[in-house]
Amino acid sequence: MPTRVIIADDSALVRGLIRNFLEKEIDVEVCAETGDGQQTIDAAVDLLPDLLILDVVMPKLNGIEVASILKKHLPNTKTIFFTMYGDYIKNVALAAGVSVIVSKPDGICALLDAVKALLD
Repeated sequence: MPTRVIIADDSALVRGLIRNFLEKEIDVEVCAETGDGQQTIDAAVDLLPDLLILDVVMPKLNGIEVASILKKHLPNTKTIFFTMYGDYIKNVALAAGVSVIVSKPDGICALLDAVKALLD
């Protein structure tokens, strides 16, 4: 059974890139792509994903707010931040329940490695 993933980023281009790489490399089902924090919460509560890949900067609710809210509602769902602000938000992100932080400048391969490690 594939791992169910929601990809949340305000850039459709980034979401598509992540989806393409994930689906080629790992046994996953991307059950939703969302562009803002509220959409992410709504989709996660409806779809019960195994993994969330979140950007920090999103409209309506940011990734830290989303992670904090979903930690309470979906405690078994793992969360990866894929963000430009990795080092700056580390402590806050970990307190919000984020499992792993990957810096966007490290690239999509670093994200894939983090997903694989988290799912093993």
